[in-house]
Amino acid sequence: AEMKFATLFCFVLLSYGSIDALDIPEQLQKLLKIQKPAEEAPYELPALDFGYDSLEPFIDAETVQIHHRGHHAGYTKKMNAILKQWSDKGENEDLLAQPIVDILKNGNEIPIEFRENLQNQGGGFINHAWYWATLSPLDDSTAERKPIGTVAAAIEQRYGKFELFQKEFTETASKFFGSGYVWLCQVAPSNVLQVITFPNQMTPFAFDLKPILVLDVWEHAYYLKHQNRRSNHIDDWWHVVDWKKVEDVARAWNDEGAKSKDEL
Repeated sequence: AEMKFATLFCFVLLSYGSIDALDIPEQLQKLLKIQKPAEEAPYELPALDFGYDSLEPFIDAETVQIHHRGHHAGYTKKMNAILKQWSDKGENEDLLAQPIVDILKNGNEIPIEFRENLQNQGGGFINHAWYWATLSPLDDSTAERKPIGTVAAAIEQRYGKFELFQKEFTETASKFFGSGYVWLCQVAPSNVLQVITFPNQMTPFAFDLKPILVLDVWEHAYYLKHQNRRSNHIDDWWHVVDWKKVEDVARAWNDEGAKSKDEL
């Protein structure tokens, strides 16, 4: 398995968006608040389901506000600007008319002058939306959160018990070099779970992976509170993962739209 995903990662770096990718169901796009706007309206910054101070004492209000209104908003604004420039140029308008998720999974068809920047900014727009979508405040800050439903069963089947999965995920996040994200993905077509990392703003759904949970390990996600102590950020994050929302994401992937070409 390790060799398989090392090989996948090298292939990804060379051909981002060039393999048969999954369709993301509309219900999942709605959960993430990334669906295509009406007509030619720009994409909006996805609203949070909680207040900026709601994740305390684990993630501080200043970090959440800067992360959302600064970084996430910045990716959204820059993505919209690139889409506008592309529209003004009038190239490959059929692809441009698609939702951003479909544009990114067909990355090699994006006009070359916009390709890298749109993959970065569009990836930042989507990846941050995924990160926020599976977090929520705790009514009791001492409570322990654990997976439920199909996600709990899949973790038990793949790792034996939640604690072993948590250990692998934590170690992967701690050792990950540089900036990016750590994802828990279902691997099509079997939907076996895999912890996998992607650098910068690459998006796993473009590579036949069904992400259900993500941790942002860019320094802007934790530096105000933890400085260079990423391990403290990881420990805090586990307290605010909402496993009901993770279950909702996993179930949304099982809609009829979430099929790769190999499954059709």
